[in-house]
Amino acid sequence: MGQKVGKDADSRPRVLTTSTPPAKSKKEEEKEVASKLLTARDTHSLDLQTCGLRTLPPPLFELTELMTLNLSTNLLKELDDGITKLVSLSNLKLNGNKLTELPDLHHIPSLEVLDVGKNAFTMFPSNVCEVKTLVRFIAHCNRFTSLPSGTCVFLVTSLLPLNLFRI
Repeated sequence: MGQKVGKDADSRPRVLTTSTPPAKSKKEEEKEVASKLLTARDTHSLDLQTCGLRTLPPPLFELTELMTLNLSTNLLKELDDGITKLVSLSNLKLNGNKLTELPDLHHIPSLEVLDVGKNAFTMFPSNVCEVKTLVRFIAHCNRFTSLPSGTCVFLVTSLLPLNLFRI
């Protein structure tokens, strides 16, 4: 509980007690994710931001018509190859996780926006260069030590915003 100092009507200081909502239990989080997965079948958009995910729920890979997927601010250390089954995906937000590598995303033919900012990458994910439909690649706040060579350098430097070296 936090405390704030306020004033009564007669200008005397008083302490107001505030409370933050309790953290969700694992069961509550799972129920929320399941509900969002059902809704995504109709909306083609799924927001699983800040759900405490360490792995992706297998039913996610059945949503082949999903166009937008937000997995930001979770605890993901790796991304399941099943993500490539989401062939309609155009916008994938992975920022704020603990990722160090990516699966071959070129199997997602409509991927246009990829956000991997604020992860744990040290090696640039060179397979990003194989995603020919990509128009926006966001990779700020990682610790890349080098860029890929050759044709990929042109591709990577033409995708904005690209803030690679924030150390």
